[in-house]
Amino acid sequence: AFYENNNSDLRITFDHDIITRRYDFDITKRDEGTPMIDNTHYIMEIKTNHNLPMWLTEVLCTSKAFSSSYSKYGYEFFDYLQQTNTLNGGQMKCGLNPYSKVLK
Repeated sequence: AFYENNNSDLRITFDHDIITRRYDFDITKRDEGTPMIDNTHYIMEIKTNHNLPMWLTEVLCTSKAFSSSYSKYGYEFFDYLQQTNTLNGGQMKCGLNPYSKVLK
């Protein structure tokens, strides 16, 4: 994780090669499972209890990086519900996963 000097409130992490599996939950088997996102994507997570520093705001604006919500657990759970035909109504018919739109 990245921590800003003199500001322990700001933390930035990057996730890559995120996988999921619904069997054999042994955490030592890191490479076994189904990828949740394309391996060319990274998820940047910014955590702070206060406002973002101006330097970070400028970097994000220049890079055209915008805030969005993403839950790894929510994404996998929604996918599970779809695959087991647990969902019904409009979401099941259109295949809408509210957690995948941020990666489009």
